[in-house]
Amino acid sequence: QRATMTTTVKRTIATSCVALITTLLPGLSWAAAQDAATAEALFQDARGLMENGNFKEACPKLEESRKLDPAMGTLLYLGECYENLGKTASAWAVFQTAADQLAREAPKSARAKQAAARAKALAANLLKLTVTVAQEARVPGLQVTRDGAEIGEATWGVAMPIDPGEYTITARAPGKQKWVQKLTVAPGAKATTVTIERLSDEPKAAPLAH
Repeated sequence: QRATMTTTVKRTIATSCVALITTLLPGLSWAAAQDAATAEALFQDARGLMENGNFKEACPKLEESRKLDPAMGTLLYLGECYENLGKTASAWAVFQTAADQLAREAPKSARAKQAAARAKALAANLLKLTVTVAQEARVPGLQVTRDGAEIGEATWGVAMPIDPGEYTITARAPGKQKWVQKLTVAPGAKATTVTIERLSDEPKAAPLAH
């Protein structure tokens, strides 16, 4: 079992790691070495959390670790973390990314086979959300979003993998009232469709009194 370390001890270890890395790899900048050391510290913390079943706190640490140092091991652990959280689409995307990368770099490795197998197993049970836009709703300047992230026209009508959870679909266009629909995608739902119908005109301003 890992001993609990104080913040001071952790910082000391991180600083020592940075110094060791820059000594062994002279061409590596101090900033890059710091990123690598921080990524490793985050990864180790996340592993400890996962061992204790705390996937909710572990996943963000793995995400941040991967931003700093995109190591394959971190990617595979992130997929594992997402899957244990029930974020099936996120887990599938991560394992598929890992499988594609390993297929190019180490196609015969155990990791390549593992990533491909995990992606395939998740793909069979993905939840999917389709956002369709009725023709009469396709007015100039129409913008469709899911929780603030734009859903591009190319993906209208396409069944997109999605994690279970609550979502808000919004449609906006100049001169039109905002259209909003909230929905819950439950585990096992398989397929959910949202259709955006004609948007109502904004009410006209009342004429000024003379």
